[in-house]
Amino acid sequence: MNMSDFTEKAIKGTFIQLLSEKPLSEITIKELTEACGINRNTFYYHYRDLTALVEEIMIETTDAILAAHPTLRSFEDCLYAILDEKDVPEFNNKLSEFTKIFGFKASSYIVEPAQGVHFV
Repeated sequence: MNMSDFTEKAIKGTFIQLLSEKPLSEITIKELTEACGINRNTFYYHYRDLTALVEEIMIETTDAILAAHPTLRSFEDCLYAILDEKDVPEFNNKLSEFTKIFGFKASSYIVEPAQGVHFV
């Protein structure tokens, strides 16, 4: 693992830890960088803002869930699995990351029109 990967892993880990302590809306880049022990410029070197960080974590988490559970085919399938509260231990570990990121309930982020899932 190179230094850039190490830094990104530290930022993500610190962010997930902060999410266990407070809602996403209360986390600031200043707080994140101080907790992670990096300066703001380092954060901005890796991510344009907190939204970009959340997006990357969500993509990685979705990819890990999809790889571990071939019956799920998409991000939407992952959300439905969360809503169905499937009881698969290794799945639940990744779901807890989603739960922290979304602040949860996932159902407040999606609506189900007749033609499928759409994000609001």
